[in-house]
Amino acid sequence: MPSVNAGKIITKIKINKNDVSLYFGKKKIVISNDAYLLSYLYVGKSMSGKEISALVETSKMAKLFNYATSLLKKARYSEWKIREKLYAKEAKKSLVNSIIKKLKEIDLINDAAFIEDYLGYAEEKGYGKNRILKELQEKGIFSQQLRRVKFSESSERKKAREQVLKNDVKMTRYSFDKRKQRHYQHLLACGFDSGLALDVIDKAITDKPKQEQENLKKDY
Repeated sequence: MPSVNAGKIITKIKINKNDVSLYFGKKKIVISNDAYLLSYLYVGKSMSGKEISALVETSKMAKLFNYATSLLKKARYSEWKIREKLYAKEAKKSLVNSIIKKLKEIDLINDAAFIEDYLGYAEEKGYGKNRILKELQEKGIFSQQLRRVKFSESSERKKAREQVLKNDVKMTRYSFDKRKQRHYQHLLACGFDSGLALDVIDKAITDKPKQEQENLKKDY
C-alpha cells in the first residue's frame, strides 16, 4: 500500500518541438528541452512535490537564459536592459540575479565593454558628449559609470569642426546667417555644448561677400 507521503508518478512524457510535457495522471507540467535533458526522467518515476518544483524552476531558468543569450547574440545590451527584458517575462528577482551572474561569467554581459563599443560608434558618427551621455543612459548605463567617461575640450572641438566643414559644402545656396543657424542646430542635435558650437562655427566658416550677395538675391 503506497505511503501517504509517496510522490507523484510520471505517467507519460511527450516531447514537443520547443518543450517537453510531463504527465502525472491528469496533471501536466511543461518544461524546457534543456531541463529535460539535464534530468533523469522516465515513465514510472516517482517525484516529490519538492523535486517537481525544483524541476519547474530549472526549466524557467533554462528558458530565460536561452532567451537572454538569443538577444545578446543579435546585439549588445547593458546589464540593466537585460534585467528589464527578463522582468518583462515575469521572472522573479532571485532568478534574474542567477541568470545575470551566469551571463557575466561567460562575458555575454560586460557594461565596460558595452560602453567602449558605443564610444567607438559615437566617435565614427562625430557625436558630442551630451548626446553620448544621453544615449548611454537610455541604454541602461547608470550615472556612476557615466561619470567615468571623460571628454576633452580639444576632442569635442575637433569633432564639432569636422561636422561643420563636412556639412558646409552642402549649404552653398544659403546665406551666411542661415548657414550659421543650420550649423548651430546640427551641432546641438549632435550633442555639443551651445557655447562651444557657436565658437567653432565662428572660427570654421567665414563670410564670403560675393557669394553672400548672390545667395541673398536667391533668397529674395
